[in-house]
Amino acid sequence: MNVAAFRTSFPEFADSSAFPDSLISFWSGLGEKLIDETRASTIYTECLYLFTAHNIAIENRQIKAAASGGNLAGESGAV
Repeated sequence: MNVAAFRTSFPEFADSSAFPDSLISFWSGLGEKLIDETRASTIYTECLYLFTAHNIAIENRQIKAAASGGNLAGESGAV
């Protein structure tokens, strides 16, 4: 995946110090293994970008919660 194109499509991940290329490459590499390009067809790139953005956002939220002693699951109240 082209990291620069990903950052253009998702400007919230433009900060390369907060979201290094290696982090984006890790999640996109995993997405490339999990998302069936034949099945996704014409929306494969969008699927890959969304998979990557989703997992980076979750990871970032968990890191922030852990740093503040918060709930890593992100859940609150009765379950």
